[in-house]
Amino acid sequence: MKRVTKLLSALLTIALGVLFIIYKTEVLSICMTVLGIGLIVLAVLDLIRFKVITAVIEGIIGVAVLVIGWTLVDIALFVLAIVLGIYGIVELIRRIFEKKKKKNGFVVVIGFIEPIICIAAALVLLFNSGAALAWVMILVGVFLVIDGLLSLIVALGGKKKKKKRAR
Repeated sequence: MKRVTKLLSALLTIALGVLFIIYKTEVLSICMTVLGIGLIVLAVLDLIRFKVITAVIEGIIGVAVLVIGWTLVDIALFVLAIVLGIYGIVELIRRIFEKKKKKNGFVVVIGFIEPIICIAAALVLLFNSGAALAWVMILVGVFLVIDGLLSLIVALGGKKKKKKRAR
């Protein structure tokens, strides 16, 4: 990849991360709108190419994303909360009843943290999914900014030429 392309990609990644951090759920709304419109455009293009079945499927999904996009997000968050909750409860029960091998107290306490975090996350998703979604968007933004900064460092670093050693 050319250096200019790497720089541009890194800067756009950083900008996208900042947008995720600042606008949180609004970015998700924009993404759903772009996805819905993109699927409808693909449906029209497939219809022109006489791919009727593919066009109908893309068109239906595109309209569904535009019309009931947030409902789909709510359903996905609800399913995620249920799965996280079940996993957390099963793991908590398993760790309570597992045979105690010679473990120190610190290891046992650390073993209970994961299921408790899963149960807490499930409860937050069930009862306050908007705040949970906002935090997920902030985390995605932070990770995008970090990725963009690392890519920027790599792009600015360039290639170093190996020096020939004199004999």
